[in-house]
Amino acid sequence: MKLSGNYTFEKISRQEVWDFLMDPDVIAAVMPGCEKLEAVGEDVYEAVLTVGVASIKGKYTSKITLFDKQPPESYKIKIEGKGARGFLRGEVHIRLSEQDGDTVLMYDAESHIGGPIASIGQRLVGAAARMIINQGFKALEKQFEMRRGKA
Repeated sequence: MKLSGNYTFEKISRQEVWDFLMDPDVIAAVMPGCEKLEAVGEDVYEAVLTVGVASIKGKYTSKITLFDKQPPESYKIKIEGKGARGFLRGEVHIRLSEQDGDTVLMYDAESHIGGPIASIGQRLVGAAARMIINQGFKALEKQFEMRRGKA
């Protein structure tokens, strides 16, 4: 399955977005269903997520690796997760550009899923993935607002 899209962070610099995306505490706070995210090496994390699509919901343990980092412009994420309801392997390329004081985040992802979760169909999984991604971006925006409110 392939997904791509973009999200605009209004009046937030590319460097600010980059710094937030590199902060594991922020990522754990904004990742829907994240119960735990801990560093196990440089740019390598283990996560426990509870996510679901339709009636298939479950807990997944994941290994997340950041690589090909070009601060503050781009990086890639490799994800490997498994749980009782199936598995996920994927890679995401994140790019950040500044436009008129805003930062545009563009992503291209390719993933492979298997197990019961794959039985519900790519269209439904794709729609759910887009919804989860957008929830994460909106939560990230709230983190910016909260941090700026404290400044």
